[in-house]
Amino acid sequence: MRNTLWIAPLTLFGMVMLFGATPKAVQAQTMLYIDFETQGASNTFPDKKFNNASEWNKGAQSPNLVEWVNVKHAGSGRLFQTKNTNANTTTTVAPAPADCKNWTDYTVQMTVTYDDDDKWPLVFRYKDSNNYYFFAIEQADSDQGGGPPKAYLLKAPAADGALNGANVMPVVDMPGLKIKQGGGKQLPDGDKQVNAPVETEAWVIRVEVKGDNIKCYFFPRKDIKRLDDLAPNKPIIEAKDNSNPKGCVGIRNDTIVGTVDDFAVYGTGGLAVEARGKLATAWGNMKRTHY
Repeated sequence: MRNTLWIAPLTLFGMVMLFGATPKAVQAQTMLYIDFETQGASNTFPDKKFNNASEWNKGAQSPNLVEWVNVKHAGSGRLFQTKNTNANTTTTVAPAPADCKNWTDYTVQMTVTYDDDDKWPLVFRYKDSNNYYFFAIEQADSDQGGGPPKAYLLKAPAADGALNGANVMPVVDMPGLKIKQGGGKQLPDGDKQVNAPVETEAWVIRVEVKGDNIKCYFFPRKDIKRLDDLAPNKPIIEAKDNSNPKGCVGIRNDTIVGTVDDFAVYGTGGLAVEARGKLATAWGNMKRTHY
């Protein structure tokens, strides 16, 4: 009888050990998600006004060098810029909660398309115009017999007018990779028609930062089922640098023609395997049209 009394407590203990809650230390948190849906349902978090291009234009370091607009393309809201000159490179800080200046360890990513041979630079740990990082992938006419795509990891100060800054790591060539460009024509200034982007391959540009560790990824959107999936490949660039320990996120446009979708930030310190279930629940309430 006394042995029988131990069965229930031991069974309960075993169930707790087997199905117990994931330690809080590895749970990830959605810090920012922007789906650019300005009409109909939107899962943007924490403020749906972040979908509006006008909110992005407020974050431009040099407003005369960039003009973001909202477009509806391939059934999805997108962000698109209407200026494409030889000197229009500038940094746009993404609309985000005010405390983004204190963000330290996180993963930031965006889904992009290329309609020409230029670069999409993803900005992270932005403190001010002289203190931030950016990771860029250059198309380089790789689908038309040009050079291989190139990956850059740079840090400010970076003067407006060109993709520049101090190299955190040397430029990385990606031989054998071809990034298809759509060949779309840039919208002329003042023309807000939404038929300029040409649907082509969607790519994910992702950066994970934790302490002084920086990991940069680039892969086709079709290679992951959900936005929170672990990267299907190894980092293109891995580096250590502590120049900018915290800060906001954004985009440093580089005369690029193309679209941006699913701009997201989550923490802490990247995707832990143990956190996947929690993230799946969080992201499951987000842009289902892309799953």
